[in-house]
Amino acid sequence: MAGMNTSASDPVFYLHLCFIDYVWEQFRQGQTVDPEKDYPFDRRAPPSQAPNRIMDKLKTGKRNIEGYSNVNTDQYYRYEKSPTTCSQCSGNKYPYLRCGNLNKELCSATNRPRNKASRARRSTGDWLGYETFIEKKTVSKTGRTKRSNQKKQTSFITEMDSSMQNSFLLDGEPDIKRWVFIPVKIVHKRPSGLLFGTKVIKNKNIADGVDVYSYNNYMNYTDEEQQSAYSHSFTSGSGADKVFVQVDGMSYNGKYVDYTIVDSRLPVSESIAIVAVKNPKLNSSISYISAYDSHGRICRPHCHSNGSYSNQYKTCSGVINLTEEKPKLYGKDVGEVTRLLYKSGKGKEFSRSDENIFLSFYCDFDEIPWGKC
Repeated sequence: MAGMNTSASDPVFYLHLCFIDYVWEQFRQGQTVDPEKDYPFDRRAPPSQAPNRIMDKLKTGKRNIEGYSNVNTDQYYRYEKSPTTCSQCSGNKYPYLRCGNLNKELCSATNRPRNKASRARRSTGDWLGYETFIEKKTVSKTGRTKRSNQKKQTSFITEMDSSMQNSFLLDGEPDIKRWVFIPVKIVHKRPSGLLFGTKVIKNKNIADGVDVYSYNNYMNYTDEEQQSAYSHSFTSGSGADKVFVQVDGMSYNGKYVDYTIVDSRLPVSESIAIVAVKNPKLNSSISYISAYDSHGRICRPHCHSNGSYSNQYKTCSGVINLTEEKPKLYGKDVGEVTRLLYKSGKGKEFSRSDENIFLSFYCDFDEIPWGKC
């Protein structure tokens, strides 16, 4: 619900506002006076709170005192009181409430039940479970379709199977033509504390605490780094992991998020993310771009060195101001960005040129992105 232009399209938006209205109704009903007639106004209060003052930013011309009126709950809707004590929330009437604290006898929410297979998989942190039903149909001699018993089948998808969907909403108008795409390079260092199932066999014995990819001098972590390691349960068993790149408009109202895949097994892996920013042809295109991995750890930004035609980057901070000036470092679509990055001729292999990638993020997690404090 963060976007002002799209929040009303989110069903949670209405549930949230209904709850606020419910709290207001509880407050109204708890008054010791009749709020419709006896407006609790203190003369020392500012004039904007006077009972007969017209409410701000409402086209109905309602007065402040009418905010206490019973007209809505008398004619349109009523709120059922929420169960509070354990005796009220027990039973079948509220299947998703339970007695959360026997001492205070308060109701609290409970998790919806899952099937055993799904629950077992989710405990590893790598899987999301869902159920499907396969329905077998047979045709009788009369041509009517008969339905046999439904067979429940549990399937599993990993977090890597989900994609990002962006609204392409820019200043209240959803249109991909108002956006352009830029490449962002991600350099990812293997986090400490991970251990994959590729065992190291040395002198006829299995080496403990290492795998094939961590068995090298580059991965010699200090004790301090090992203590700050993240749990292996948050990384897929294959080593594939996501690094997200987020664009927040500074001179425009818009947001774009996408990800690229890195290999957490390797000491260092590299990948390219392609994200969208405002088209500079539509006036100022200033964006704040950040990157973080699937655990929320922030990556450090580096910018391409001026006048450099190599892979040289230096630490930078601030915002990105995209203009139409040459060299053109963006494309109207992903295909055009790909042509900026990769050059090939007939019968020749692809070769990538990083001179058109002006922003890179280093996900090494050795220090906080903004330096030492």
